[in-house]
Amino acid sequence: MKNKKLKAIAYFRYSSNNQHETSIEAQEEAVRKYADEHGIIIVRCFYDRALSGKNTKKRENFNKMMQECKESDYDLVLVHKFDRFARNISDTIKYVSQLEDYGMHLISVTQPDIGGSCGKLYQFIQWALDEFYSDNLSGEVMKGLTVLAEKCQHTGGRPPLGYDVDPVTRKLVINESEAETVRLIYKLYLEGYGYDKIAKYLNERFYKTKEGKEFCHNSFYDLIRNRKYCGYFVFNRASSKSRKGTRNNHKSKDDGNIICIPKGVPAIISEDTYNKAMEKMNSNRKKQGAYKAKRNYLLSGLIRCGVCGKAMQGSMRSGGKSGNITCSYRCNHNKNICPNKEIQQEMIENYVLNLLERYIFDERNIPIILKGVTDFYTEKNYHNLEDIKRLDSIILGCNKKLNNIKQAVMNGLFENYMAEEIAKLKSDIERMEAAKCAISATKEPPKITEEMLRTVIKAFSARVRARNREDCKLFIKDFVECVTVYEDKVVVDLKISSNADCYNMTRSINRRFLPTVTTQPIQQ
Repeated sequence: MKNKKLKAIAYFRYSSNNQHETSIEAQEEAVRKYADEHGIIIVRCFYDRALSGKNTKKRENFNKMMQECKESDYDLVLVHKFDRFARNISDTIKYVSQLEDYGMHLISVTQPDIGGSCGKLYQFIQWALDEFYSDNLSGEVMKGLTVLAEKCQHTGGRPPLGYDVDPVTRKLVINESEAETVRLIYKLYLEGYGYDKIAKYLNERFYKTKEGKEFCHNSFYDLIRNRKYCGYFVFNRASSKSRKGTRNNHKSKDDGNIICIPKGVPAIISEDTYNKAMEKMNSNRKKQGAYKAKRNYLLSGLIRCGVCGKAMQGSMRSGGKSGNITCSYRCNHNKNICPNKEIQQEMIENYVLNLLERYIFDERNIPIILKGVTDFYTEKNYHNLEDIKRLDSIILGCNKKLNNIKQAVMNGLFENYMAEEIAKLKSDIERMEAAKCAISATKEPPKITEEMLRTVIKAFSARVRARNREDCKLFIKDFVECVTVYEDKVVVDLKISSNADCYNMTRSINRRFLPTVTTQPIQQ
């Protein structure tokens, strides 16, 4: 038994911070030399490449190793240094205890194993130093990245869709081909397309993500919120990691911790477009809360402050001794921040309903609406033609590549990959031709007649005239895009939608001229 050789698992890891594949080789050389000198048989080796030691959850092979230790009868786990095993003292203690439960022992081939109580103390000190080094390294890395960020230089990782990194200046520059995709995404989002419809629209027309993949539902939330697209260089926005070791990219840090430099990046979209997208996103999040209000506010989720851009919310308060109740819409910003005054609920709601009566639900307006809708689809048809031109250009490029490969084969040059490339190019061409056919089929605008509009108008006009709040609440979002309240005026955007398409008209009025009395009050 004394001559029995010990069986061991060897574990190797290097992180992504200034380390390379060669560090794995150096670790393995030292571990195997130690095993030979001490008569140890290395049965299995596990490798984790370019992974931090701070978090074991993301180290797939580390977890496979621990599972094998549990299920097998090995004696040792060999590592180059203890910090290769873990750099979090809590994790180290946890997994070393598990190994001891399995009858195994962790050995660093470059750090002494003193044994006894002194050895345990030494190990604890070493593990604490490893964690301190890791935390300190993170701090130093952050300092370096902050210096780059303050110069508006790229801080690493893949640049956002629409940008490339200039290899000389390390600054972001516009990739015009990708930027076209970004602008289209914002346009579709503001026109009322949901994430799934945007993805379907882009994929049918062969637009690709930065990674060259198809778009999906999750492709757009962070993209639309990215202020880089309107010219701001932003760094250190995402919230710090939680106790579970995961980063919440949907949660931002306090403004004081974020580096945000205007005009630090070439803008792909205007700031106004970005702000409208943010307003729409915030409005969508608040729609559910609108139904929980104690009083039914007809314009909840539709009305915003024109001074600061914040949503306006319903407000109800008592008039003191008189006991009168005042109901209004107020800016969500504190009055010390935004000077815009509240606006009386019934005045603004009646004005909006009057507009619906006058410009939407009045049969005399049918010719005007019909012309507006027809003009809208004429413009849409233009964009469809542009899509077809773009697909024609891509198909032309694919055919050139296909002909070049065929010519190479005719000249006696053939590689195995060529057959796969030919099949892929043919498949791409077929799919794009199918997409062209689908777009061509939608070129003609839908046949909207005066009779169709008259039917729609009759269905809703009676409800609006009755001023029944519950009835109006059911459909007002279908015909009102947005109500913007400025200090001196109110602007209302009306719409007529067909699926994701939307024809808009805008009307405005001086706040002083808002109607104070209507022939019939709005019924609660």
